[in-house]
Amino acid sequence: MSVVEPAMTAAELQGHVTDEGVNARVAQARESSEWLSPDDVTEVVAFTASRPAHVTLFKTVAHPTRQA
Repeated sequence: MSVVEPAMTAAELQGHVTDEGVNARVAQARESSEWLSPDDVTEVVAFTASRPAHVTLFKTVAHPTRQA
C-alpha cells in the first residue's frame, strides 16, 4: 500500500468553497507560488505505482517548491 499526499494543487475543488475568508487566502496562496498541476500529481502516482514488487513507497508527499 502507498499513500500519495499532494499539497497545494490546482483543481476544481477550490471552486466549491463558499467561505470568502478561505477563498481570499487561497487566492493569495495562488499568487505567491506555482501550485502543483493535476499532471504533476498524476506523474507522482504513476511513478509510485510503477515500482517493482519488492519496492514500496509507503508515503510520498508532494509540495510545490515554494510552498511555505
